[in-house]
Amino acid sequence: MPLELSYSKESQTQFYSQLAQVIVDGAITLHNDHHVISPKTSQQVSIGLVRIANVNNINAIAKQLFRPETIHLPDDTVLHVVSYHAKQLLLLRNSLENKLDRILARGDSEIALFEHPEIQQALASHPAQKHIFMVLATPVAEVGRDHDYDWAIVEPSSMRSIIQLAGRVWRHRPDKVATTPNIFLLQYNLRYFKQKGAKQPVFTRPGFETVSIQPKSYDLHKLMSPVQLEHIDARPRILTSENKTVETLSDLEHQVMKDLLNNTKLNYVNSFWKLENTANRTHTHLQQISPFRAGSQQEDWLLIPRLVHDDEDTDSPSEGFDAYPAEEVFDKGLNRANSQNKVIQPLDFEFNHPSIYPWLAPSLKEALLEVQAKQPDKSLRSLAISYASASLDRMTPSNNRGWHFHEYFGFIRD
Repeated sequence: MPLELSYSKESQTQFYSQLAQVIVDGAITLHNDHHVISPKTSQQVSIGLVRIANVNNINAIAKQLFRPETIHLPDDTVLHVVSYHAKQLLLLRNSLENKLDRILARGDSEIALFEHPEIQQALASHPAQKHIFMVLATPVAEVGRDHDYDWAIVEPSSMRSIIQLAGRVWRHRPDKVATTPNIFLLQYNLRYFKQKGAKQPVFTRPGFETVSIQPKSYDLHKLMSPVQLEHIDARPRILTSENKTVETLSDLEHQVMKDLLNNTKLNYVNSFWKLENTANRTHTHLQQISPFRAGSQQEDWLLIPRLVHDDEDTDSPSEGFDAYPAEEVFDKGLNRANSQNKVIQPLDFEFNHPSIYPWLAPSLKEALLEVQAKQPDKSLRSLAISYASASLDRMTPSNNRGWHFHEYFGFIRD
C-alpha cells in the first residue's frame, strides 16, 4: 500500500488522520474482495486485522478513526473497531481475547460467523449493507492466537512478523484460494517517518535492524521481491540469498543473525557455547545483564472501582475508579493503601463518528460483574485486586509523565 505521509510533532494529528484514512480505504478494498454474506439479511461482513508495531501508534490511529471530520466512508458502509494491545487491564484484555477466540474460530462453515451475538447485534443496530469489523492490534495478535481473519493490513517490521501474521489469514479455511490480494503491506514502517534523516534503526522494537546492519532502503517495494509477495510463507526465513549486502528485509534478518551467532567476538548469545565460557550455561549472569525485552522498569497497578456506599460486600459499583500501586495493596491491604489518582487519570473521549463504532469493549464494571457471577462469594473489590491489574512504565525523574486510562483504549501516556 503506498504511504505518502509527512510527520512532525507539530502536525502529528494530521499525520495520524491521513494514516487512518489510508487504512480505512485499504480495509474497504479488502472487504469488497473478501467478505461473507449473511443468509438472513444479505449484509456483507468481513473481519480484518490491522497490525501496527507499537501501542502508541495504535491509540493515535484509533482516536482519529472516531472523528467524523477526519475519516470518510461510503454511505453503505459501517466500520466496527476494536483496539487490542498489551497496555490494557488484564481483566479487559482477557475478556476481549475470549471473545476474539470464539468469533475467529471460523471452522468449516463461513456462515457460522453470523451465529455470534456480537455480530448479530452489530448488524441489527446498523442496517448498512457492508459491515467491516477491524481488529486494530499490536504484535500480540500474531503470536500464539488461533485466529482466522478474512484479510489483513500490516505495518512491516520484520519478515518473520509478516510470515507470522500471514498465518492468521484464512487460518481455518485452507481450501480457499485468493484471486486478489487478501493482505496489504504498508509501504513503510511508521518509525521511518518519525526518524527520517536520523540514521537510526527503523525495523526495530520489534525488528532486527541494528546501528551497524541497516538496509539500503526502507521502501518495501525494494525490500521484498515479487516472489516473496506472491505467496507468503517461511522460505525467506530459512533460505539465504546470494546478496553480499542487505538488499531485502529477509537479507537484513539473516545478516543480523549471522553476525550474532557466528561472531568471533563474545556476545550475549555465542557465549553460551564458547568453550571458555561454559559457566554461563549454568548461571544467570547473561540474563541479568541482558534481560528479555529490556526497557523501562515496570510497575504493577490496580484500578479499583468506586462503590456507591463503600460497602464492598453488598453494594454495586458507581462510576469511576481509584488507582493503587499493586505492591502497596498486597503488603498493607486495600484499606490501608493510598490511592495515587494523579498518576493514572480517566481519559475523556467521545465516539462521534456516525459510521464507525467501538466493538467488543465492555466496561470495567461489566467485566467485574461478569466475573462475580462465576465467583459470587467474592466482593467486587477483591476481584478487582485479583484481575484489574496492569504493568506500566515506572515514573522516573527523567520520565515523569503520568497515564490516562480509558476502557476502550487502555493506558495512554500523558
